[in-house]
Amino acid sequence: MHVVVVGAGIVGVCTALELIREGHKVTVVDAASNAASQASYANAGLLSPGHCFSWAEPGTVQGVLSAFILGKDRPRIGRPRNAALVGWLRLFAKQSSVGNWKRNSRHALQLARLSREIHFSTDDIPLSSYGGSRNGLLYLYKAGEAPAEAELDLLREAGEPFEVLRGNALRALDPSLNGANADSFHGGTYCPLDACGDARLYALEAARIAGERSAQFRWETRVGEILMQEGRVVGISTESGVLPCDACVVATGYASKELLRPLKYKLQIHPVSGYSLTYHGIQGARPVHGGVSISDKIAWAPFGEGRMRFTGFADIGHPDKTLSSHRFASLEAFARKLCPAVEGMEVEQWVGQRPMTPDGLPYLGAGTHQGLFLNCGHGAMGWTMASASARLTAQVMAGRTPSMDLTPFRHDRRFL
Repeated sequence: MHVVVVGAGIVGVCTALELIREGHKVTVVDAASNAASQASYANAGLLSPGHCFSWAEPGTVQGVLSAFILGKDRPRIGRPRNAALVGWLRLFAKQSSVGNWKRNSRHALQLARLSREIHFSTDDIPLSSYGGSRNGLLYLYKAGEAPAEAELDLLREAGEPFEVLRGNALRALDPSLNGANADSFHGGTYCPLDACGDARLYALEAARIAGERSAQFRWETRVGEILMQEGRVVGISTESGVLPCDACVVATGYASKELLRPLKYKLQIHPVSGYSLTYHGIQGARPVHGGVSISDKIAWAPFGEGRMRFTGFADIGHPDKTLSSHRFASLEAFARKLCPAVEGMEVEQWVGQRPMTPDGLPYLGAGTHQGLFLNCGHGAMGWTMASASARLTAQVMAGRTPSMDLTPFRHDRRFL
């Protein structure tokens, strides 16, 4: 079967490689000039089932809504309010009850764990090719804070190993925390199976392998619409003409919303901006493990020799220059404190838009049209969930029973 994958981010490229393994003819179409050039370009780099809980939780919603409605904490809102955002926020708020948060987090954790298992069970792409490491991740808390018992309960329920560390035990695991941050983090959760790596490098290698195995890539090609005949996919229109196909996988993040709108799909995806700094050629000590400062909302990841990335924040919409400067200054200050060796180094800045759904779960599975499949809306978890999302898409396309129930990820689910 000839399958067109729209989107060459980490999710789209993983899907293309999985479909090639299944024996399909695959063409990937993307407006960029190479893989992982948008939301996947410089993301946090954490493969983090141990902290993939839904962002729609009690308390978070109150802060977001007050920022939007009352104008408080202005850095949270990047553009003026609009009807689409108001509707999305209402749905996000509905997901913030304790029951909904637990349900959504449980589904996210199941998908993330499956993805990590698949990711490391295939040997096409070695760790060294994307600066990867499998020594676990740290989720850290400051004085007066502690891991939420509800989160730990979900990890226990899923059989996900973790260890709660405090004080000297924490700093013994990662000696970098003995430096300038000796008093910053009083405890944390260590998830030994979590990992990190540069998603863009992984995507580039996956695209190279897929290409060697007969996948075709149409770079710098914009998709106009998905073409239908008698309720089934027959091709896609592009700037350079019509590309016939038997099936289409929509894996183009936030852009999936507009691409599917003419076909009456009402995807609830909104961009939530994140920021990153990547340092190259670090000389000196740096963190051994990737991690997250929960209260700062900043993550970090070491990539191979001498590379380090710091990522953080969540601003609804697209930030202006003032907001971006504010966020980068905060990231730089945090980076210097956690890893003094970056002081004075040149750094690569990046802003990307996470394609967020109200419940934090992606859209996965078959659409209402024959030959149309969705694999989009992964929010901040595209790298963490990419391998499972690709495998599940291939299973559904082949008519096999998927490895997990995809009902929670349906395109027509209601956000109650």
